[in-house]
Amino acid sequence: MRRGLCILIGAVSGVMVSADPLAAGEKDAFSNASLAGSYVYSNSSDGVASFGVIAFDGEGGVNLDIRINAPQADGQRTTIAAQGSGRFSVSPNGIGTADITISNGPMARLDYDFIIVDADDGLAEEVFAVLRTGGVNNQLVHPTWSRRSAEGSD
Repeated sequence: MRRGLCILIGAVSGVMVSADPLAAGEKDAFSNASLAGSYVYSNSSDGVASFGVIAFDGEGGVNLDIRINAPQADGQRTTIAAQGSGRFSVSPNGIGTADITISNGPMARLDYDFIIVDADDGLAEEVFAVLRTGGVNNQLVHPTWSRRSAEGSD
């Protein structure tokens, strides 16, 4: 009986390990090559909205060009442009970081943590991100990056 139980536990453990795509070495493992091309950047949180383009080169380079619509102290709203470039990395489980130095905009840096939530043949289609610091009004910034169609790609 004890031997049979050990064999059953071993068999179940083997099935559980082989069901993990990263452990089994399947093609679903991610890398920097999983982020390549032009993505729509979209965010709306606590009265501040932003949109634009974030482009990845598939090798660790990233460029950003966004517009931020934010309230001002006088009750009016303004649109602020922000552009920059930097580096990104993606781990095999699809979690990554992007650190962008802003050359034109309200902040010196934008540092994101992200996860690839949808991919087609290993290429990210949709990414959820969060800025490590507060936005222009210290709000939570949690953009979605959605792959642009071939017609709209850079």
